Amino acid sequence: MQQVLSDAVSAIGLQIAFYYGLAGIAAVVAYKGLLFRSVKNLLVGGLWPLLGSAFMLWAFVESLGELSTTALAIGLGGLLLGVVPLAVYGRRGSDYYRRPARLDAVRALAASAAAGASTQAPARATGTRATRRTSDGSRTRRRPRWPYAAAPRARSAPSASCPTSTRTSGTGR
Repeated sequence: MQQVLSDAVSAIGLQIAFYYGLAGIAAVVAYKGLLFRSVKNLLVGGLWPLLGSAFMLWAFVESLGELSTTALAIGLGGLLLGVVPLAVYGRRGSDYYRRPARLDAVRALAASAAAGASTQAPARATGTRATRRTSDGSRTRRRPRWPYAAAPRARSAPSASCPTSTRTSGTGR
């Protein structure tokens, strides 16, 4: 039983190495439009994920010869098992496979920035989020909600079991 558990953990490590390798390549492809805008983008968004991907794929290939037959069967079998729904839905002709979305991070970042600006601008312009009306009709500033800030709280009374307690309630600082 111990050997099966050890082989299963090794198989999961094999799968993780493979998927991290694919994720590094996908990151470079997704951000290819931003890579040559600065040296930092090239290093952080291109070279670093590509080197990480190469390392993980190297670890994947090297571990193929080191793992037991059971670990290889579990690991590669799990990877191949993922191909089954891919083939079924691809043949069925779902929208995901007929019209795949373009992997373009530049366009996605621009769209999210535009959407964020359009949804936040009216609230900031009117000031409705920062103030509220009191019962007498005047406006008062709303207290910020967690996690931004907590209202200061008074120290709690020392407990009977620990008379020298200086514990405060609230922020935990």
